[in-house]
Amino acid sequence: MKKLALICGLALSLSVSALAQTGSINGTVSDPNDAVIPNATVKLTFDLNGEERTTTSSDVGDFSFSALVPGTYTIRVQAAGFRPMERKNNVVLAAGRLAVGTLQLEVGSVTESVMVTAQGAGVATTTTAQSAVIDTKQVAMISLRGRDPISILRILPGVQQGVDQDTFGGSFSTPVPAFLGNTGRNTIYVDGVNGGDGGNGGGGGANFSGATNIDAIAEVNVQVSSYTAEFGLKGGSQINLVTKHGGQEFHGSGYW
Repeated sequence: MKKLALICGLALSLSVSALAQTGSINGTVSDPNDAVIPNATVKLTFDLNGEERTTTSSDVGDFSFSALVPGTYTIRVQAAGFRPMERKNNVVLAAGRLAVGTLQLEVGSVTESVMVTAQGAGVATTTTAQSAVIDTKQVAMISLRGRDPISILRILPGVQQGVDQDTFGGSFSTPVPAFLGNTGRNTIYVDGVNGGDGGNGGGGGANFSGATNIDAIAEVNVQVSSYTAEFGLKGGSQINLVTKHGGQEFHGSGYW
């Protein structure tokens, strides 16, 4: 019984950690008169490697994709009697929920199609979380002496200035700077795995022992407060380091 409880507890903790790194997409399918379209086929394609997922709209026209790796996706919607619609450049962030709104299909032949390119939202309307994101371009352009991803956190508002070490990971771990004056209750993840060491009762974010070179980081997502329950652990800031994923072409980087 104790062994079973331990396994269940470990599985639960891993699933919560995974939620801290993945995002989701949801929306609604309708016709030109704004009437919902049930049973429409919705296909989601991850632009980086071509991975596909498919679902159908519900009786009220809604669809949802969860546990999505951060990145850019293409949505294609098809229904009998309507032109297929393709919506590109849908960017999913770690611990983010992307609402694409209503995807309106036009009446026509299935041999015709409508293509739409998504525009980045200036204001997040689907969450009340106080958060900040450092994207792939920013990670690549910012110079760090020790190639330590913790050093990049210093550019975020409300973060105490830390030490830019000569080598990532230091001799044992990297001290994590304070977020709004809080250190011991932060939680720091690398692809869903808790990389923090120390803090209140252990497992906190006072130190980062999961050394990861900055060249392997695709995105840094920090949620300071007002995040939903599935993203919390110790009540402090949630720091999510998302590493780069494999694509369809060979690529790499180097430095001296």
